[in-house]
Amino acid sequence: MRTSKRDRIIAGALELAHRNGFDALTFDALAEHVGLTRGGIIYRFRTKTELLEVSPQPSRSVGGPRPWKHWESPWRRRAAPAR
Repeated sequence: MRTSKRDRIIAGALELAHRNGFDALTFDALAEHVGLTRGGIIYRFRTKTELLEVSPQPSRSVGGPRPWKHWESPWRRRAAPAR
């Protein structure tokens, strides 16, 4: 099954944000990571905040084990401040 560009962008953003923090995420780095142009990213998501809003969040309504209990959202992690 083929993955849509939109899904590739969201997955790539989550990977990069988890690795480097949300503040360090740039559309240029994301475009290179997912194999699209910066314009292709901006066509679908105008801002990083818009990208954050459509990203999947762990569901807290499901019973049973809660794997997200110790899961750190990559969007919450911030890059270290520049000195």
